[in-house]
Amino acid sequence: MLKNIEQTTRELQQTREDKEKSLQHYLNLQTQVLNRQQLVNNLKSEIIYTESRIYRTRDVLASLQLDIDRLQIEYKQMVRAALRNKLNRNLDAFLFSAENLNQFYKRFVLVKQYESYRRRQVSLIHATQTTLKKKTVQLTASLAEKESIMLAIKGQEQQLGQEMKVKNKVLTTLKDNEQKLATSLEDQLRQRLKLDNSIERVIRTEMEAIAKRNVIAPKSDKKSMPASTASHFQQAKGSLPWPVENGQVVKSFGTQQHPDFKDVKTVNNGIDILTSPKASVKVVFPGKVVGTQVVPGYQYTVIVQHDNFYTVYANMETISVKRGDVLSVNQSIGSLGDEKPEIHFELWKEKQRLNPSDWIQ
Repeated sequence: MLKNIEQTTRELQQTREDKEKSLQHYLNLQTQVLNRQQLVNNLKSEIIYTESRIYRTRDVLASLQLDIDRLQIEYKQMVRAALRNKLNRNLDAFLFSAENLNQFYKRFVLVKQYESYRRRQVSLIHATQTTLKKKTVQLTASLAEKESIMLAIKGQEQQLGQEMKVKNKVLTTLKDNEQKLATSLEDQLRQRLKLDNSIERVIRTEMEAIAKRNVIAPKSDKKSMPASTASHFQQAKGSLPWPVENGQVVKSFGTQQHPDFKDVKTVNNGIDILTSPKASVKVVFPGKVVGTQVVPGYQYTVIVQHDNFYTVYANMETISVKRGDVLSVNQSIGSLGDEKPEIHFELWKEKQRLNPSDWIQ
């Protein structure tokens, strides 16, 4: 639990530096508060367990003290009886005053039993006293542990109160900015629609051009045309290289729950890969550039045709290709910027959107 709190604390420190992550800041605070509450509950459970141990130890101490008192009384009684009978000083006389050998043996056995009993009584007293001392040490340690836990609870509850105040403050800020977030969401949806429309327009134009060429081209011309790469592209499913050298998928393909609004879902036609600033963007399969354009919110966008498949690379700060360029696999087509270096990558088969994660390695 403490490890979770430490990890969340580090995340809180990071998110405080970025105002755009205020919602994530709130979620981290919420997680922090829940973890802190759980820690306090665990500490309180430890207090209950420690108190039960203390009570049990005190009961054992009381019982041991009663045993010691009883053993000491019995021993004193035995010593007094021995003195009255002068058994300690006249053992030899007691033995040799026997009338016969049989009586001597019985007296000898009695003396040995008496001595053994006294030694056992002394040993029991010492052993019980040693146990009593150990239990007293355990009790002292348990009391110190209880005090330490109570101090920890007090400290954690103070931290919890402070985090609750910060959490409520962030929540108030989020509510104040709700309209701003809603406006931002609408802008994002409009930008995504513009990107979708531009991609569909390019693909539709290319499909119409291909259909037109197939109708008017003589058979001899068709034979001289390059062989279709569609089957080769299909065979490469699952083994295509990434469009960037390294990174992680931060937005998946398909319908997603919007991070800012519980009742809003967004649709991602591709995947978004977070990588290093200024990272080079590379084409994943040989093909021809059929579209380069600037889309608001997605910066430079490049569309590459692979027969009836198309790959889309968006959110580039610069590009190094133009329409009509023929590309080889892993050829650089542009680079990302310093701020939010995420490549938006889509894969289409004619007008059908495909999940790029199923195609790349």
